[in-house]
Amino acid sequence: MSTSQPIRSPDPDTALELVQTLSAQPWCAKLGLESLVELARVTEVQRFFDRDVILAEGTPSDSLYLVLHGTIEVSKRDAAGIERTITRLEKGAIFGEMSFLDGLEASATVRALGAVKIAKLTREQVLDPSTEALVVGSLAVQVVRRLRALDGNFAETVRAKSIERTKRREQKKLFVATVCALALAFIIA
Repeated sequence: MSTSQPIRSPDPDTALELVQTLSAQPWCAKLGLESLVELARVTEVQRFFDRDVILAEGTPSDSLYLVLHGTIEVSKRDAAGIERTITRLEKGAIFGEMSFLDGLEASATVRALGAVKIAKLTREQVLDPSTEALVVGSLAVQVVRRLRALDGNFAETVRAKSIERTKRREQKKLFVATVCALALAFIIA
């Protein structure tokens, strides 16, 4: 259960922090200062506490989230229904970009690890006709980079498991050969 505390209109310090954090985002790189200030003005800032769920897997979402302070944990349920941690993200990281782009449900659960401050930007707030192509294109590049990283991690995991299976097969063969040699030695003796 979430105990978030929304801040509808950010105070001047939070608004400045938002503009600075947004300007450092690759997906905001081509936006001008005026667009960044407007984006900061309409952004909802939320505070979460340790283990609060910020976004639950399977829930509808059209928002993009930006970590302003603290650390979050991203997890996903496996085929057996066990929740597995995928990654941890810190200040400056974004999440929710897949649902933001495709309008589908959240693909993972995101929890606060300690006190966290998040900027929540809805699709409607971010995508106006003058910035839509820039933002969507830049976000798509970020999603592809994450997928490539996951693809590399997956390939490494498959390779490691294959090596482990090969080792076990070799150990079984060695065990069978040893038992056969001992049996043959017993028969001969």
